[in-house]
Amino acid sequence: MQTRAQKTLCWVLLRIPELVSAAALIFAITLTVINAFTRYCLHFTIKGSDELICIAFAWMVFPGAAAAFRRRMHYGIDLVVGLFPPRGRAVIELVTQGLIAFILCTLTYLSGVLLANVGEKIMTATRISYRVLDSGLFVGFLLMAAYSIVFFVQDLRALPKKLSGKGGAKA
Repeated sequence: MQTRAQKTLCWVLLRIPELVSAAALIFAITLTVINAFTRYCLHFTIKGSDELICIAFAWMVFPGAAAAFRRRMHYGIDLVVGLFPPRGRAVIELVTQGLIAFILCTLTYLSGVLLANVGEKIMTATRISYRVLDSGLFVGFLLMAAYSIVFFVQDLRALPKKLSGKGGAKA
């Protein structure tokens, strides 16, 4: 039996990408509103706010995309796939999931190369390293690649049932 603290910890760990995205969104909106107020009412801007908002945007978009990917919330067009019989659909879904996993692993690698090659490059106003910005990209693609590999393995395990007609393939 899990205690309340263990359930809360589990809940938080399973939703880290959503929580990171939400925190970045709240930060970006708050800083934008404060900067707009200071610009139009107090006639000055907060130094480096654009750079901080850009960092928040990267940390909002990429982990958020991973969270949506994990929940399979991204759009797909099944018009052609729907024309195939259930067995054909199962094979096409597996091949598609494998292709997505390959592409996301490649993007993870490339974003890692980008992160590794940043060097000493820093932002002008805040003097923050570009690693902070680029790491949002790497984390998002890493999570999506991990989720896609899990989905591929799940589809691969379910393939024999779907091919035999016992798997309840999606209509």
